[in-house]
Amino acid sequence: MTVQVFGAQYSTCTQRVLAVLHELGVQYSLEFVDMSKGEHKNPGFVDLHHPFGIIPAIEDDGVKLFESRAICRYLVDKYGQSEQKSLLPSKAAGAVGYGLYEQALSIEYSYFDPSMKSLSYELLFKQ
Repeated sequence: MTVQVFGAQYSTCTQRVLAVLHELGVQYSLEFVDMSKGEHKNPGFVDLHHPFGIIPAIEDDGVKLFESRAICRYLVDKYGQSEQKSLLPSKAAGAVGYGLYEQALSIEYSYFDPSMKSLSYELLFKQ
């Protein structure tokens, strides 16, 4: 089954989900949500995909999820269980490996992501 991704290619959060899908080799379709037209705030989108009217969101075998990091963890858990596709530390890494993984995630969303969002806005959208 193909994972449906509702988002926009220029969205960093959508790109995060697409990168994980690509790394895992999972087939997906990107359903474009035109934020410039306010499609993400339409009642139909809000009711079906994201209660806060934000992208991305996915539908996978009847499962609906939103928030890019939650989506990524779901995808890795569902599709990345083989050693060749694992994007998480192996069980052999134990508590230390998992702790380092969580530390890296925390750095990404606490420090890297806010800076990159500001930089992306300045370079790509502010004219």
